Amino acid sequence: MARQVTDFISGVLVNDGPEERITQILTRHLVEELGHSKAQIRTRPQWRVPRSPGTARSRGFPVDVIVFRDEAGYDDAAAAYM
Repeated sequence: MARQVTDFISGVLVNDGPEERITQILTRHLVEELGHSKAQIRTRPQWRVPRSPGTARSRGFPVDVIVFRDEAGYDDAAAAYM
């Protein structure tokens, strides 16, 4: 059985691996060193970027970490740092 770790942002148990370790280091840095709140960051469920303009985000490409300008814009693509 794969080793699991608790996601720093969402608190969800996820499978450990090299990519996940980097995600956890990055999100800790965003919160502890750069001062973002956990509520500004989304890791799980993964945010999706549309495959092309005008297509549904739900069918797009998954993003491991997304940071929003403020907590109010948590689910608004216009509020995401690009």
